Amino acid sequence: MNSSHLPLLLLTALLAPVASSSAQRRALSASDSALVGQILSAEDRRDASDAVLDSGARHADARIRTIAWRARRRIADPTFAARDSLPALPAPIAWPEPSWRLRYRALAKAGKREDCDA
Repeated sequence: MNSSHLPLLLLTALLAPVASSSAQRRALSASDSALVGQILSAEDRRDASDAVLDSGARHADARIRTIAWRARRRIADPTFAARDSLPALPAPIAWPEPSWRLRYRALAKAGKREDCDA
């Protein structure tokens, strides 16, 4: 694998869990996407002095702040990517299920979904 593709793969892995909650977040603009690209480019160049890292760290969107945070850490420490040091993701929203649904699932597990008496 080409090492220049590594930041893109890491970005994809980072944003995949939050894709399911994208309806609750604002959509990123074209300038936000350009900022992410510039951050990844600075990370590839190992340029810790690039002002785009500061812009990313001050961004309103937590996803972009996390990408900038990760870029700074990877620039400063080449072994950073090998560690599991990213901040923990928030727990997904869990909605309580009605009791009838739990009983219905139990019937399916027991193979009695067609049994009206059950």
